[in-house]
Amino acid sequence: MMPRAIKLLGNAVRVLLEETPKGLDLDEVRMHLEQVPHVVAVHDLHASTVSTGMPILMAHVVVERGLTMEDAARILSQLQNCLREHFPVSIPHTTFQLEPEGYSSASLPQMHS
Repeated sequence: MMPRAIKLLGNAVRVLLEETPKGLDLDEVRMHLEQVPHVVAVHDLHASTVSTGMPILMAHVVVERGLTMEDAARILSQLQNCLREHFPVSIPHTTFQLEPEGYSSASLPQMHS
């Protein structure tokens, strides 16, 4: 019973600390996402595991100016497929904030990569 309790405690700590899922290199993820057509840069990239054990990922994605909503939908689809198919840890739940190139926000100085 003790090893099971230790494993459960370890999983809980990883969730509380919002630890990046094992086997997922965020630098590689960023480089791969930046190869998607019309993507200029990726910042504020975070991945963690929620209490159910499901890995999640969030990122701000800078895209070329002047894209249509259809373009944005295609980009989102490509970003999501990339995370499900190209990494040892499949990321089934993603949240991407698309930002047009040159976008500025009052909270931008507080953001980190």
